[in-house]
Amino acid sequence: MFEDQQRFILRKISRINYTHTTMIDGYEDAEPVYKRFRDLLGPLSDHLKELLTYEYGGRTYKQVMGTLDLVGERVGSDRFHQDDIYAGLGLVAKQTAERGPSSGATVTGASFSAAFLGISQYKQQMNIALDAQLRVLKGLKDRAAHTDKSRMQVNNLRFDLETLRQSKAAQSAESVAADKKLEQEFTDASTAALTEMTAFIGDDGVEGVLQKIAEAHREFSEKSAQALKSVG
Repeated sequence: MFEDQQRFILRKISRINYTHTTMIDGYEDAEPVYKRFRDLLGPLSDHLKELLTYEYGGRTYKQVMGTLDLVGERVGSDRFHQDDIYAGLGLVAKQTAERGPSSGATVTGASFSAAFLGISQYKQQMNIALDAQLRVLKGLKDRAAHTDKSRMQVNNLRFDLETLRQSKAAQSAESVAADKKLEQEFTDASTAALTEMTAFIGDDGVEGVLQKIAEAHREFSEKSAQALKSVG
């Protein structure tokens, strides 16, 4: 690892033109996309936490989870069972329906209560799905750290190969053998890094997370809209 860091520094201070060593097809297209997605993991996690906990009145994800965790363990849907703004509205409306003579207002109060208590449950269900994706994002951060090491290896090997090709004076048997060995290592490392970056970007990575967040929110919104149609 120390050697890799030294080569990284050497690459940065060396002004070398890669005239003899090109990247494999697709690598230079995938790398900037991967880096952009990698750099967005933090903001995406932060906003996802806000989406997950907004109904608890502005408390942070950590505060909410600290209250809802049971002995530090995740406990399924019950971990989100706490009065939120939807449940609060539902309970208040329930009281208006239970007090006073029967009227249009009490009927509306009862249906309003049922709708918002239902929405509270739907939000809990969405929270479970969002929390799962939050854990996936945490795993993606670990994957990104590994991929960045793979990318460093690719760049180091490319530097070594290009340096060899620019410095050799003649096509000796020894230099040709060294060139062939380095080229194979470079190709193998590049292929592995490209595979990692492509997976990180796609369905098994950030794109998949976004799709699942959208799916969870769509289901919550559809169920909530259906519940609100019954108010009145």
